Amino acid sequence: MDIEKIVKSLTDTLNNDGGLLESFKEDPAATVKKLVNMDLDSETLKAIVTVVKTKLLGDKTDGLMDALGGLLGK
Repeated sequence: MDIEKIVKSLTDTLNNDGGLLESFKEDPAATVKKLVNMDLDSETLKAIVTVVKTKLLGDKTDGLMDALGGLLGK
């Protein structure tokens, strides 16, 4: 599972679809589950939601990788 590609795909999709963005604002976890269409454990889901929120806010700090909780093996 390539978390970076998933996050990029999600942010691109949400930035280009106002309806999905509103859905994400209301229930981020459910929206991510729907868009990813994969069975994610709660830790991974929470990490992806955190990173997507951060990217959508435009925060490009080094904290992005910390939010992934080592899922990328770095």
